Amino acid sequence: MLDLLDDSSNWGMRKQAIAEADLFRMEPDFETYAHMNINYIKLDELPNFKDGWQPVLDSLRGGNFFTTTGEILIPSFTAGGKKSGETLAKGDKGQTVEVDLEWTFPLAFADVVSGDGKQVFHQKVELGDTAGFGKRKLSVPVDLAGKKWVRFEVWDIACNGAFTQPVWIGEQVKSDFAEEKRGLPIPKEDLSGGTSEVIPVAKTQPAVWRWTTVEPAWDWAKPGFDDGAWKEGKSAFGTETTPGTDGILNTKWDTKDLWIRREVELPARVKTEKLRLMVHHDNKGDVYIDGVLAWKATENETRDAQVFAISPEALAKLKPGAKITLAAHCQNGRGGQVLDVGVVEVK
Repeated sequence: MLDLLDDSSNWGMRKQAIAEADLFRMEPDFETYAHMNINYIKLDELPNFKDGWQPVLDSLRGGNFFTTTGEILIPSFTAGGKKSGETLAKGDKGQTVEVDLEWTFPLAFADVVSGDGKQVFHQKVELGDTAGFGKRKLSVPVDLAGKKWVRFEVWDIACNGAFTQPVWIGEQVKSDFAEEKRGLPIPKEDLSGGTSEVIPVAKTQPAVWRWTTVEPAWDWAKPGFDDGAWKEGKSAFGTETTPGTDGILNTKWDTKDLWIRREVELPARVKTEKLRLMVHHDNKGDVYIDGVLAWKATENETRDAQVFAISPEALAKLKPGAKITLAAHCQNGRGGQVLDVGVVEVK
């Protein structure tokens, strides 16, 4: 659900995500409060009964609330001095997220989540030094330059959590859903002229990648990132029971997440505008070129390597003869799993 909130925020929709529970049966001895998510709305004063629900609805509509499983509270949250649901005129470097926290179980970590209209960024704050039944004020320096929104979430050691609604940054810009369209395979009729492989996938020529199943630092996809602690393995990555992987798997990947990266040199005669990605993924995935988001999966999986368009910002990195860092992340929800990435030139 939080992924959906982040995606819709990047689309420019400026929506809120509220806690709710579907109760199909209620008996006098049912205890539901302790097990339900709940919204803590913020009001200037306690509403009068005669005023009805309008003050509550105004608070929800304005994003002036936080959601929690109950064990963690966020009495206050601001980003650049603005509360959730409010708009910060401009994002800059050196701005601060200020948060007051109260909790029952010891905390695990907090996450300052932001987006620039295309990518989602995470700034993790470790809170493993906390004990049970505590309070703390956090002041987290953040770089909001170029960002469109920012929100805050926090989790304890028992996987209970709480999150705020976003603070919006700058003028609202409606998305044309170009990124979502790029996330779909290019129709076969648009590839009638054929393709030639520039960076082959495993079916043609397995490649050596650096890989890890442990979440890396935020800059893991950028050139110069130190991946010395990562393992080496040949593509493709996945499990043998995954449909469409016969004869292409060379490295077993059977955990939830996988991150891979490698440096490649493009041929001197490629035509940048004709380059496309070739991706075989199950489940969700995203690909980066020199740290710039090139593609993000719209569908859950492909049963073989498919051709996808590349974002204009990433395509600009693919100059003839250029040395680039190609990186990808894949997340498996259930069932089969596979990841393989290449580049082709359309004819």
